[in-house]
Amino acid sequence: MEQEILDEEFRCYMRVARSLEGTLKRPKDRECCKQLLKNCERLNSVDNVMVKKNTNVFMKYLLKVINWTSVHQPLQLYDKWYQGSKTEVKLWLQDNKSYMAVKEMPNGALAIYCAVANSPSAGWQDGALKIMKDSKDPDAEEM
Repeated sequence: MEQEILDEEFRCYMRVARSLEGTLKRPKDRECCKQLLKNCERLNSVDNVMVKKNTNVFMKYLLKVINWTSVHQPLQLYDKWYQGSKTEVKLWLQDNKSYMAVKEMPNGALAIYCAVANSPSAGWQDGALKIMKDSKDPDAEEM
């Protein structure tokens, strides 16, 4: 009977924790939260009543931590860092000769691309490679 009550209490804590997890904006915060919740589920699956009690005590504390983290997130800073959860950021520098792009891959790696032209007349900002269409190099081979 006591185990059933502890299990029900744990399920309630997990529902609240999962909903709070969704409010976390920083990917690393979500990842840590998800891992902690998995570990708690694993611990709670043990039949020992003391383990279940201690898991529930920890869950109460964890809910306070997740809630505090959610409330005190520096959202403006995260928007700058993560560009509102976009996976790609591209930028033209003011001289219109330099281009930078950063793309996040599914495994968390970043691909960084930089390109520079000798002059802004290359037309990169107008759709790229404009100069190649306008003037052909006589030494270049035809494809």
